[in-house]
Amino acid sequence: LVQVVAQVGRLAVLVVPAQWPGLFVMTKAIVLGQLLNMIAPMRAGDVYLVRVLSKFKKGGTLSGSMGVVLSERIADTIALFALGTFSQRELLIEMADKYPRAVFFVLLGVSVVAATLVLLFKFNPLRFQKLRIFLRHLLTPLRSVRFVGALLFAFASWGLMGLGLKFILLSGGNELKFTEVMGAILVLNIGIAIPITVANVGIFEGSLAFGLSRF
Repeated sequence: LVQVVAQVGRLAVLVVPAQWPGLFVMTKAIVLGQLLNMIAPMRAGDVYLVRVLSKFKKGGTLSGSMGVVLSERIADTIALFALGTFSQRELLIEMADKYPRAVFFVLLGVSVVAATLVLLFKFNPLRFQKLRIFLRHLLTPLRSVRFVGALLFAFASWGLMGLGLKFILLSGGNELKFTEVMGAILVLNIGIAIPITVANVGIFEGSLAFGLSRF
C-alpha cells in the first residue's frame, strides 16, 4: 500500500497538471503495473505505465511518457541507495579500502561509457536524433523543482518501509537498528532486480534473509 501511494505521489508531482490522467486511472495503472513487474520480465509493468500515460496525456508523446516514468524510477532508486549506502557507509568505506582495484575499474567503466556517449552525440548527432529527443524529455523533469518533490516522496516511502520492517522484527525479538534494517532492504532490492524466477519467488525471501543475516 505504501509503495502504491508513494508511486502515485511521485508521478502526481512529476506529471504536469495539464497532462495528469486522473487519480483513479493513475492508481489503477500503477497497481496493474506492479503486478506485471512481479510476474513478467523486463519491467513490463513500467512499459504498461508508459502506455497509459502516453494514451491519456493531452498533447503528450510516447518519448515524453518514457521520460516521466524513468525519472520517477530514478527518484525512487536514488532515495533507496542514499538511505542504504548512508546507513552502511562504514562497511562501504571498509570494502573500498579492501578492494581498491574493483572500485577503480567500476569508476573507469562508468567514465568510458559516459565519454563514448558524449563523443557519439557530438560527432554524429543525426544518427542519434531520437535518443537525443528522449534524453531531452528525461532531463526536463530531472532538472525541474518537481523532481525534488518526487525525491521527498521516495525518501518518505522507503523510510516508512524500513520502520515497518523494524517493528516486525521487534515483534519477533530481533532488535536491529534502523540503519541495519535499511541495509537489508537495499540488499533485498538488489536481489530482486535480477530476473531469476517468476514473481521473484524465493528470491525476495532469500535476499531479505541474507541481508538481515549480515547484522
